[in-house]
Amino acid sequence: MDSIINLGIPHIGELIFENVNTPTLIKCLLVSETWKILARKVFIKRIKRLNRKTFEALFWQARKNGRKDVVQLLIDTDQNLNLRDAFMQLCFEGSNDIVQLLLDHLGPNIDLNAKNNGWTALMRACIHGRNDEVKLLLDHFKRIELNATNYYGFTAFMLACSNGHNDIVKLLLDHSTQKINLNARNKDGATAFMFACSGGHKNVVQLILDHSKRFELNTRRNDGTTAFMLACSTGSRDVVKLLLEYSKLVDIIISDNHLRISKDIKNLIELHSMRVQK
Repeated sequence: MDSIINLGIPHIGELIFENVNTPTLIKCLLVSETWKILARKVFIKRIKRLNRKTFEALFWQARKNGRKDVVQLLIDTDQNLNLRDAFMQLCFEGSNDIVQLLLDHLGPNIDLNAKNNGWTALMRACIHGRNDEVKLLLDHFKRIELNATNYYGFTAFMLACSNGHNDIVKLLLDHSTQKINLNARNKDGATAFMFACSGGHKNVVQLILDHSKRFELNTRRNDGTTAFMLACSTGSRDVVKLLLEYSKLVDIIISDNHLRISKDIKNLIELHSMRVQK
């Protein structure tokens, strides 16, 4: 095949590749630089003839197989790909290199705050613990609405805290400065700190306590419950124990008699009270 190019008749090579099926054509992109040139030329022609469904199937298959080169070719001829939805999905799945490709390709034209079913790319990355994708998105923090909410009033920071993604919580805290509303409430009046406590995510709770000056730790939910009450009612023993150690900062009063609290948790609280009284 290389000799065909050297003879100055590359069109013969193109004719040969025209008869090769698409999966084989994709494999040919890896054989040699000569084969890559011919296969790429034929592949691009073929891409432009694909319908949207086939095009998108090829895109996701290439991504699954780690074929960044093929994804790049498809992105360069993106007339059949919904790049916004693809970007959202990739942030959800965790495809750092492909997310970077899309960011480089679309540049300022991509709406980083676009929503799909009420969710932004940052929200999806945060809830699924996609550290690398969150880092990439935060590199564009001047364009990102960090306090955007979904239908239920959850912010990206709330989603990271409620799912115990410690590294992402730390990333957001480090980037937040004045931009993230760390004390935002969802429709039930719950905060990120409450979600971390009720979910038993001790490491996240510790991170928040380490930044206590930036948080309203004793906020009450719409139904009157505090973060400490939620930790007690969900049986999060390690979190309850941690909050008791920070009783100078956290309101550890249980004022709701309707809360179901295990005997083990009650014993912890009683032991703490006895120590304080001594």
